[in-house]
Amino acid sequence: MPYLPLPNGSYVEVPKGLSDEEALKLAKEQFPEGFEDYAKHKEKTGLLPAVKSGFTSGAGSALEGLGNLFKSEDIAKYGKELTQAAAEQYQPTTEQDIAVARRQGITSLLGTGLSKYITEPVGGAVGSIVGRYGAPIAAGAGASVVAGPGAVVAPALAFAAANFPIHFGENITRQKELGQTPDYGKALAPLPVQERYHSQGFALTLFAE
Repeated sequence: MPYLPLPNGSYVEVPKGLSDEEALKLAKEQFPEGFEDYAKHKEKTGLLPAVKSGFTSGAGSALEGLGNLFKSEDIAKYGKELTQAAAEQYQPTTEQDIAVARRQGITSLLGTGLSKYITEPVGGAVGSIVGRYGAPIAAGAGASVVAGPGAVVAPALAFAAANFPIHFGENITRQKELGQTPDYGKALAPLPVQERYHSQGFALTLFAE
């Protein structure tokens, strides 16, 4: 079998009879680590990119919702730009990455598997929660300090009050994404259930502490 040189300086065997284009495509599928774009992909995998992307996406969702609610095109546009930027900040670890790590040894395989199944999903979720719920959480925490130890109702109400306009705006955003004319009545209808669910989650967090 002939050997094909890869951009990273290594070589890979390819079957005879393939055109240069076919050989390169096969090599890229089987040994992606030999190509420059794979290194760029790896830079966007892992815990920190997942957290950063989650935070940016969460903040973008909140700002776009508030912009739509208060009819501020600038804020809504900025929120949408943040959401779009989040997609460029992070790329999830794939099965292809697992295959590459397997060739590199057990240590690489364990680290890549941990990243794919644990640290990236958790990091993305935490970043999204902080980005999306940062202001409501801060309001609830502030109310908790004012109300004193053991207080739950006041912090939960403060959380709900800060979260309400964000949720309202996000419901309007979803209507626009579906090509619908914003209907404030319909956007308002699910809010009691949404707020109850999220406020209960915040209250449980207080109890856990």
